Amino acid sequence: MAADQKGLDYWEARWLNAKTPGDGSWDGDEYARRLEQDWIRRRLTQVAAGPILDLGCGAGALFEGEIGAKIYEIALKRGYLGVDGSTAAIARAQADLPGLTFEVCDLTQAFPKNAAQTVISRRFLQNLTREQRAPLIAGIRTFPYGILLECAVRGLTQTNVVRSAMGHYPALKEPEFNYFLRTEELTELGGRVSWPLGRYYALTRGILDNRNSEEAYNISARLMDWPLGVPMGLVAGISW
Repeated sequence: MAADQKGLDYWEARWLNAKTPGDGSWDGDEYARRLEQDWIRRRLTQVAAGPILDLGCGAGALFEGEIGAKIYEIALKRGYLGVDGSTAAIARAQADLPGLTFEVCDLTQAFPKNAAQTVISRRFLQNLTREQRAPLIAGIRTFPYGILLECAVRGLTQTNVVRSAMGHYPALKEPEFNYFLRTEELTELGGRVSWPLGRYYALTRGILDNRNSEEAYNISARLMDWPLGVPMGLVAGISW
């Protein structure tokens, strides 16, 4: 089951043209980066152990900025392998992040063989078709610890309900080469599910457009661990 070449070419070009690693991953959004990094950092220090396997690591955007530097220190101490299908992204990560290991890998074929205890997937699964990621979900669930951040259909649908009620159009759609996770896939992944960026997207995608970005960040940071029943949020956080 080979990786989709059109999708791979898209990401390859995106990282080749990126001015920073985050340009190929965060869409230049500092506040989303800070929220996602802090969510991952806290779980690395609270509910995970052992070497780390980072699926779809890109050019190392996880390690950008002040919070990223803290994650970098954790990765150095515990051992880290980042894998991605883009040769451009991996070359950049290898040059910019000494002490960490990076490999080009087609994850639709097989997991790399290593001794990782903790698996990270940050917006990686959503870039695969549902058929491609089915065996990966089964493999991910075998790790003792998992830290995943992925967009979900449920979150997209419910966020659009709120947007519509507030008079904001058009509805948000799955972007090209993205296939948001379905509820049954979140269930299969197991673990604890939250919507860490739900309030962030609600505030900054035009629902409460009178709020500035810093205020949106501060509000979101306080609410990022709300339970599954909260009817808002594009990004599901799964951890075990």
